[in-house]
Amino acid sequence: MTIDNKKSVTIPVWLISIIMAVTTAGFTAWGIVSVVKTKTIRNETDIEILRKEKISRDEFNLVLFKLNILERKIDEINENR
Repeated sequence: MTIDNKKSVTIPVWLISIIMAVTTAGFTAWGIVSVVKTKTIRNETDIEILRKEKISRDEFNLVLFKLNILERKIDEINENR
């Protein structure tokens, strides 16, 4: 920086470029961190919801058993055609 006789301060162009680059990098980093934080919170919420909706092993086996019966019946119908 230089001081002219007119009492004004002249800032070199390279210093302005550095300040702008650092500012832009800071805003970019802040944006990325905000997005990652939001995504992490959303994922944690989704995991909690899925844990609450989890069914028991007995219910799963019952549904699986019924689906297998239906599949066998469909196979029998297709074989008879």
